Amino acid sequence: MIMSYSSQFPTISFSRLALFDRSPYLYYKKYILGEVIEDDTTTLDIGSAVDCLITEPDEFHNRFAVATVPVPTAMMGDYVKSLYKNYKHLLESTPLSEEVCYVGAEATAYAETGFKISFDKVKERFLAEGLAYFKFLDASEGKLTISFENFTIAQTAANVLKSNRFTAKYLSETLEGNKQRFYQVDSTFTYDNINYRVKLDAIVVDHDNKTIQPLDIKTTSDSPYGFTKSMWKYRYDLQAVIYSHYISTEFIQVNNLQGYTILPFKFIVINVKYPNNPLIWKFSETDFMAAKLGKAAGYSVKSMWEIMDDLDWHISNDLWDYTREVYENEGELTTNMYDKAKTPEE
Repeated sequence: MIMSYSSQFPTISFSRLALFDRSPYLYYKKYILGEVIEDDTTTLDIGSAVDCLITEPDEFHNRFAVATVPVPTAMMGDYVKSLYKNYKHLLESTPLSEEVCYVGAEATAYAETGFKISFDKVKERFLAEGLAYFKFLDASEGKLTISFENFTIAQTAANVLKSNRFTAKYLSETLEGNKQRFYQVDSTFTYDNINYRVKLDAIVVDHDNKTIQPLDIKTTSDSPYGFTKSMWKYRYDLQAVIYSHYISTEFIQVNNLQGYTILPFKFIVINVKYPNNPLIWKFSETDFMAAKLGKAAGYSVKSMWEIMDDLDWHISNDLWDYTREVYENEGELTTNMYDKAKTPEE
């Protein structure tokens, strides 16, 4: 299957493709306009910290700044983040003085946050509740910031994953047998004329049994037993397929592993609030085929190729407010609550 797309077609990553599948409009905002998309930043921050503590612990303090001051919450927390973001933007994009940039950022942050109290009252509260954290953000420029509480949560989760009876065989500091582990495998590759970028949390190579085990660590605030719902929502099946293609092409060639068997992709899932029972979810062959073949083969989800066809359509037509299906059907959709098409769970 040799694909041919427009000259503007981007290098594909799992996160880029999954966001487009969820919402062409959010894709447009993030990847075309370059705007920041707000997600569940607390869980994402903890997840990034867990990944780093396990896969690159020596780099943690080069990448993260742990807050030693109280982190404001609710609207004041939003105000401080907005104030800092806009202050830095004005400093970098205008010739204005620091003082003028700060005053302008104050007004913007007040408007963005939506306080109902007066501007003067907000500034009074900021001095008492937010100034110390603002100074911390300023001193930590260039690093990811995390509260001390969330850092502790991340440390606990990382320690559990390295010692748990089920996950330790992949993530303990020392592996048993003739095994080699690759952490944070960051690379690009080409498959069927498409350029991809991948970043795998871990790959464990067993030289005795000649197997290759790709792994990804997923942190959640939900039960790890409900991971398949997250997999469906965030299309982690696309991640498994793209990463498996990388391993079967570039990774095997670069590391001289011809003849090794690539094992099914595994997701290691841990609830960061209650971390004592992480689970390992093995990606099934059925789900793999659903992600590769999609609706053309009768599944209820689009394949990665169908999603990329849609992405190319949106790029070529420069239409982003709706999905391709909505545009092509003149704004009408059909209910399919009782569609008999097989799903990945079947």
